Amino acid sequence: YLPRPDEDMSSARVGAPQTVTLIALQGSALQHPVRNLTFEGLTFECTDYNLLNVAGSVGKATVQTATVLTAFANANWHLDVYRAYDTCPGAIIANAIAGVELLRNVIKHTGCDGVVMGNDIRDVKIIGNVISDCGGSAITLGHPQHVYENDTPDLKYPTGAGVQHEKFPAGTEAAPRRVEIADNFLPDDAALFKGHTIITVFFGQEVRIEHNWIPNAPYSGINLGWGWCDFDGSPVANNPLWGRGNRPSVFPGKPTGVCRDNLVRDNRVEDTVLVLHDGGGIYTLGDQPGTVIERNYVRNSEQAIYTDEGSAHMVCRDNVIASPYTNAHFAVDYGRKHSILIEGYFITQPKWDVTAPDCNFTNYTVCTNADWPPS
Repeated sequence: YLPRPDEDMSSARVGAPQTVTLIALQGSALQHPVRNLTFEGLTFECTDYNLLNVAGSVGKATVQTATVLTAFANANWHLDVYRAYDTCPGAIIANAIAGVELLRNVIKHTGCDGVVMGNDIRDVKIIGNVISDCGGSAITLGHPQHVYENDTPDLKYPTGAGVQHEKFPAGTEAAPRRVEIADNFLPDDAALFKGHTIITVFFGQEVRIEHNWIPNAPYSGINLGWGWCDFDGSPVANNPLWGRGNRPSVFPGKPTGVCRDNLVRDNRVEDTVLVLHDGGGIYTLGDQPGTVIERNYVRNSEQAIYTDEGSAHMVCRDNVIASPYTNAHFAVDYGRKHSILIEGYFITQPKWDVTAPDCNFTNYTVCTNADWPPS
């Protein structure tokens, strides 16, 4: 520690946290979850994070958002079906829970993430919390390995890791379902690990992300989905219906269907992608039928709403995009994006890049100087 000019370290009071996780909930997956607990009005603060030791190499290697590489594996992480990747620790972690609520708590000054809810998360509410100054993401939901649930042995690429490396063995694996993340204030997170998205959802069903305020993020504000285009089942790189890509799917003819029917609505996301690049205020990956992204306010982001590789079968409508931004919506013909309804935006500048198949930016209203209509 380098003292400030007015600090005397011989008399200073210094807090050095040692505990990584303050609350851990662990049920029996798909059998006996931890049920019906409410944590309300509490403060959780000042946790540590010990960097991972993999065969004597200590650090935090990752590819994107709230992940950590836990083993030496294939250089192409997609071919391993993310079996060498894990989520990070948080002040609160949970697996195999149902009916649990986090209401109006304060979580701050964490060594890594704030709340991490991984496997078999059902009927959970994360509402009205202030989560700030986390080393990583404020909220992480699900797991990158949920690309398929309860993987069978045939889900192995010739040079990739087999199902024996799954963190959640067959019979114990379930992506989150029916989770509400609402009315949270999430400022100044990802303070140490700049690549973490503030709200990170890997794969989930009926996840509702509503009325959250995310100011000041080094990378993306909200991440929904995972898998890029690599698990859409396409046997070719350039699918005539789905658009361009530089590779076929890892398992042709076996598309993932885990991520679907999610809602991102009425969130306020400001000042994102401040340090890194190739992100957005709201960022998606992978096919997500039934998913709706609507009525969000995004200000000052590289790509305000970024439907990235594999994004398909979503509705994006009535979002309000305020300058500065590179594009109000970004969906170029790469990575087999396709079939996204994008309409009804209110924007301060006529700037977007939408060229993927069956995707059009329509019925927009330009409101110079953010003079939004009253209704």
